[in-house]
Amino acid sequence: MVQHAVTPSIALETLLENLVDYAGLFPPAALDMAAAVAEFDRASRSDDRRVLARFVVPAGRLEEFIRAMEQHPEARGWRLSALIGEDLPGDLLHIAAANAYFGRNGSGHEVDCVECRAATPQQATERLTLIPATFLRFVEFAAAAEPGPFLDAIEAADAFAKLRMGGITAGAFPPAAHVARFLEACIARRVAFKATAGLHHPLRGAYRLTYAPDADRAGMYGYLNLFLAAALLRAGGSEDETHALLMEHEPSAFRITDDAIHWGAHRFSTSALAELRRETALGVGSCSFQEPLDDLHALGFR
Repeated sequence: MVQHAVTPSIALETLLENLVDYAGLFPPAALDMAAAVAEFDRASRSDDRRVLARFVVPAGRLEEFIRAMEQHPEARGWRLSALIGEDLPGDLLHIAAANAYFGRNGSGHEVDCVECRAATPQQATERLTLIPATFLRFVEFAAAAEPGPFLDAIEAADAFAKLRMGGITAGAFPPAAHVARFLEACIARRVAFKATAGLHHPLRGAYRLTYAPDADRAGMYGYLNLFLAAALLRAGGSEDETHALLMEHEPSAFRITDDAIHWGAHRFSTSALAELRRETALGVGSCSFQEPLDDLHALGFR
């Protein structure tokens, strides 16, 4: 039987604080703009609103976002993360125009975060040079790539890394060795990261790749596995332990108490989890806000 706190665990709530960057526009949810904005508005008013962080939107769709937002005039203070495409200068103009509009209409909304991809460390440097440092800046690179050179470029620009953890095909999920290597390199350089895709569930398991009833299943990582693996490495955990934690799928291997989350013989205190979230693991992108939380309840963790 899974052991958990009867009352909400401070340690777990610390881990969940501002956890989810809502990406409902993207697969497998792939909602239209109006539906995604409405879902973010619902989540921002729910009892779980402290788990919600930003609305993720391609920079080129910010005008569409603004039109959808006009249906929610009472909403205030939303933070947005804009995804940069190939036309970086053009996308930066879209972001500047959106923030200017938000400043005029008094909503308090703001694009304060920018995410981009880089194929090489040199491209990472070039792109970060063009994106103003007034934004939180995340650079995604392939999980199969050697992370060191990319992270050196990201660290030099005082930016953050982004790791893609899956997708809608089984081949989109990186091997645990690549995930562990990324975590180790980030922690060694003190570069914080966010993770995205395939992280709808708290624990590792075989889940449907899309929401279609007949969808194929594949092994997906859990966001608890990922964040606790980072916490383990911060505490001096070994490579073998990190790999085992990333692949752990048994709920009974975890124990949630008021002041800690336990995995096996390892204890992650509230203070350690607060430092993890502040300094290393900044959040996850998910096309569902509710599913990651519903699974916690189903497991008896929350």
